[in-house]
Amino acid sequence: MRPKYFISYVTCTILTIAALSGFKGVEEKWSGEVTGETVLEEMTPDKAKELCINRAKVKAIEEVAGVRIISDTFVRDSVLFSDFINAASYAWVKEVKEVRWDPIEDYRKTADSSPLPMYRVRLKALVVMDKDADPGFTVDLKLNRNTYETGDEMVITVGPSRDSYLNVFNVLSDDSVTLIFPNKTRKKNHVKKGQKVILPDRDAGEQKKLKIFNTTGRSMEKESILVIATKDDVDLSLGEFAEAAIHEDRARTGSFKHLLEKMKHIPPRDRTIAIQIYEVRAKKARE
Repeated sequence: MRPKYFISYVTCTILTIAALSGFKGVEEKWSGEVTGETVLEEMTPDKAKELCINRAKVKAIEEVAGVRIISDTFVRDSVLFSDFINAASYAWVKEVKEVRWDPIEDYRKTADSSPLPMYRVRLKALVVMDKDADPGFTVDLKLNRNTYETGDEMVITVGPSRDSYLNVFNVLSDDSVTLIFPNKTRKKNHVKKGQKVILPDRDAGEQKKLKIFNTTGRSMEKESILVIATKDDVDLSLGEFAEAAIHEDRARTGSFKHLLEKMKHIPPRDRTIAIQIYEVRAKKARE
């Protein structure tokens, strides 16, 4: 897999109810005061402020909707932020008010490091929640570890809470997606309740290993595995997506933005997702 940061957010485009797919009932509620903060590092001050606001919005959704969102795994894309938050939580921010910025503080990673400006915003948010979701429809996702070194093999285990169709993707920071399952060896992706799908599965004839590589030269990178489970057979591999083995040509991958476009046309009650973030570390030099 290409070791990249998983979906970044800097700005947030709020989507309308009509654009987000057939909701039958929604509920709106204001959050209490929530905060969002970030350190100005490898970004402009404007982007840092937008990131603060988005992190505050995530906290508002978590507070009002009662869900946990892995907010710090997002990297830098506004449209993806809105779509993904809705897909993950069936809730989104419609409006913000009482936006207040704290004085900029100095932040040090260590006692000896140079100070970096820290931005912090406080606000209240109007959260819209879709009441047509199926809270009993979930999917369990596990990796054989949370941290890999270059050359390590990944093993993915997925299991749905009900009979459903599974699609497993690797999502990268450059808005590219690789479809891992279904694949040429295992074309049928209908999975029964309680059944576990293991990738790769030697018993199913999958001989190619899912090896992890850090190719950026950085000491640590992040990637993500995304699972989309649907009650109906929705083909997420056609059009923008082509089956691709891990670490193959980028031309064989698709766009995360296009994937989200497909997702938002699936009623929330008929889909659920799971995400697992993992780290890819450069191989340690032999002493």
